[in-house]
Amino acid sequence: MKKFKFRLEKIKRYKEQLEQGKKMKLAAEQTRLQIGKNELSEAITMKDRYFSMYGVRKPGILNITTLIIAKRYLDKLAHDILNHRNKVAGIEKNVHKAQQDLLEAAKERKKYEKIKNRHLAAYKEEMTREENRELDEFGARANKIESVSKQPV
Repeated sequence: MKKFKFRLEKIKRYKEQLEQGKKMKLAAEQTRLQIGKNELSEAITMKDRYFSMYGVRKPGILNITTLIIAKRYLDKLAHDILNHRNKVAGIEKNVHKAQQDLLEAAKERKKYEKIKNRHLAAYKEEMTREENRELDEFGARANKIESVSKQPV
């Protein structure tokens, strides 16, 4: 009995490797996104904390130098927050693209798995037919031998 051999096995393995690579890329992009979101939230927290200290007028002596420095620092934090938001938006696009690439790679891999399953089913069906043919032939021989041995001499 011949053994099942899928001729496209190497291509299927290659597609699996591509899918693994896409999964690794997606994981890296998601990690970058999480880091970017953490940096953004830290910058927003810093701005809120600094604004609560210097943004509200307090009764008493007003130091103009401190007020100017605080205003410039708050402007810098606002600019940093804007940069972080743009960075996070870019990373989110990369994550979305990586997800789409992974879906496409998974479809390709599944396509070859389905082809392999069809070929395997056809192989099993052919082997079953061949076994049945052999059993029928075997049974026919046994009937012939029985009928020859039962004939009176």
